Amino acid sequence: MQQHTPGPWIANHFHVAARGPGIEDHCIVGRVDGCTGQEALANARLIAAAPDLLEALIEMASGHSMAGEARARAAIAKATGRA
Repeated sequence: MQQHTPGPWIANHFHVAARGPGIEDHCIVGRVDGCTGQEALANARLIAAAPDLLEALIEMASGHSMAGEARARAAIAKATGRA
């Protein structure tokens, strides 16, 4: 069912990279009009955390709430730059 590039995804300024065996995909997160550098970095972090957030939600929805909750907290930290 997974159609996205598998993680882990890593945010570095305006650059998001997915790394893994046989994977080296890159995505540039550009600035939109009026978007500050801090906002662009926050957008990159959120994009990089998307696969982790999805995994946590899948675990929580399938009844593994404790494991899902731990993954969700880690993904939130990654998305907000507190990881």
